[in-house]
Amino acid sequence: NLQNTKQALQLFEQFLLKFPKSTLADNAQYWKGEALYASKQFPQAILEFQKVVKKYPRSDKVPAAVLKQGYSFFETQNYLDAKAFLQKVITDFPASEEAASAKEKMEKISQVLAAGSARPQSPSSAAPAGTSR
Repeated sequence: NLQNTKQALQLFEQFLLKFPKSTLADNAQYWKGEALYASKQFPQAILEFQKVVKKYPRSDKVPAAVLKQGYSFFETQNYLDAKAFLQKVITDFPASEEAASAKEKMEKISQVLAAGSARPQSPSSAAPAGTSR
């Protein structure tokens, strides 16, 4: 529920403030994004997942963070940005479990778009680095 999400976010934030150099800091940052995603706060989740990518570029959480950014854009029906992030996972982490999940979600986007149920998208400045539209 929302109260548990708020508590989790506070705890992860406190951890990051007290232990910013911890080997678990990337995990705490990632789980902030997950808590927001689980509570359907997708725009905020996207921002928190991006912090994983920017602050911890060598983290084993990066593929999952980029994947969840793609999922978050999907949930907001922003299919162009969703596809850009999912493609980044497939390209940058081809042998990962996340790449397999990204391919499945790309299929779902193709189905949604083929069915004509996509609403118009507004351009986003959140496209992953190294991608163009």
